[in-house]
Amino acid sequence: MIQRNARGLAQLVDDLLDVARIERGSLSLRPERLDLGEVLASLATLFAPEAGARGVALEIDGGGAEPVFVDGDRLRLEQAFGDLIANALKFTPAGGRVGVRLEREGARARVRVRDTGQGIAPELLPHVFERYRQGEGGPQGPGRGLGLGLAIVQQVVALHGGSIEVESEGEGLGTTFTVCVPLSGPADGR
Repeated sequence: MIQRNARGLAQLVDDLLDVARIERGSLSLRPERLDLGEVLASLATLFAPEAGARGVALEIDGGGAEPVFVDGDRLRLEQAFGDLIANALKFTPAGGRVGVRLEREGARARVRVRDTGQGIAPELLPHVFERYRQGEGGPQGPGRGLGLGLAIVQQVVALHGGSIEVESEGEGLGTTFTVCVPLSGPADGR
């Protein structure tokens, strides 16, 4: 319990530091050409034990055999997609499902994180990316944290030239987050 609380406190401090960097305009990226499917595969490995412990099916489709290259900061993209997956797991009860799907859409990569969890109330939906806003918490009880995760995700996606949207039919009907980021140009510069 002490270790879990220490990790939670460290995450809160990291989130506050990220918000301060965003406000100062000093959140920097270290872009590289990377396969977004590999990023998602690493997250599948990371979150599989948590999903199993919660009794939630986690399915990650990394876009098939053909790589989906983007120019991005691997750590920041892992942070953003990791936050979306962690939220989906947190708000999905045992027996539910979290699906992550990577697709190409024109000159963009599209990642959908869809869950069968508690959904988002219509009055909260327009505010989910605001700092310090939280819903009621997951099936395990009240929400933890400061309500900074989705605000940080939105900023990280924007720094990558992308966009993020959220959809929910309402409470009890699940949630879908859709992230779009530009595909990388050809590796040989053509």
